[in-house]
Amino acid sequence: MDWNNSVWLFCERGTGTALLAEPVNALASLAGVLAALAAMWISHRLPRDRKSGAFPLLITPALLTGA
Repeated sequence: MDWNNSVWLFCERGTGTALLAEPVNALASLAGVLAALAAMWISHRLPRDRKSGAFPLLITPALLTGA
């Protein structure tokens, strides 16, 4: 086995390493970023008495997972 060769036998990956070589993964990442941005927007629009300190703790991992 050559440890320097890429393995192309799994997932939907074709024969490239570009962003769109895995289109479903790229769409899922984009959806995660959009969901985090929407949550940030909703959180920003809430009145101060309804805001929770947990919002950043929930939004940040979603944003970092998609990015």
